[in-house]
Amino acid sequence: IALDPAFAAAYAELSDAQHLAVYYGWDVPAATLDAAMRNAEKAVALEGSLPLAHAQLGRRLYMMKQFEQSAASLNRAIALDTNYAIGYTALAALYTFTGEYTLALGMADKASRLDPYAVRPLLYKGMTAFAQEDYDEAIAVLKEGVDRNPNFSMAYQWLTAAHALAGNDDEARAAAANVLRISPKFYEGLTRFPFTDPSVLPRLFEGLRKAGLDAPDPPSPE
Repeated sequence: IALDPAFAAAYAELSDAQHLAVYYGWDVPAATLDAAMRNAEKAVALEGSLPLAHAQLGRRLYMMKQFEQSAASLNRAIALDTNYAIGYTALAALYTFTGEYTLALGMADKASRLDPYAVRPLLYKGMTAFAQEDYDEAIAVLKEGVDRNPNFSMAYQWLTAAHALAGNDDEARAAAANVLRISPKFYEGLTRFPFTDPSVLPRLFEGLRKAGLDAPDPPSPE
């Protein structure tokens, strides 16, 4: 950005980095959700034909529970590039949070076909299964995700809880050890997930505690 103040993709990626810094509890100066939103909006303003810009804006919006606006941004991203796997992945996340699980799985499957090596579609498929209390399915999908990327902290977080709630105590403790290895402040971002189903986060945190993690209570539903 210093070299090119009009570099839209750099603003979009900066937005994502700032969001992740907040999510994982990294100590990064100036990494705030407000800054992440401003940079996503800046990217769209600079280059409205850039799918990445709309995808990052859509991601920021669903984390703020602005679901209709998020869907508009994400659908704009895939309208600009119908093979844009990141856009379909972000839509899978959106529909997971809004409880539209059939749509979420469809978007995740589409993303996986377009990018067979991507791990985030597996995360959202696992979260969808967890939300529906199908812990065995969640474990199978999330295990595939961490096998593909052994440092994918978010997948380990949900895998830990799914194992614990399924009664797999040894597997839950092993997954919990990986959560702490990768992301000691794991709880920072989990409390921010915007599920419209108020049962999901309490079950997630219950599972984390059963696995031996010092997880606080999730925020009360608004």
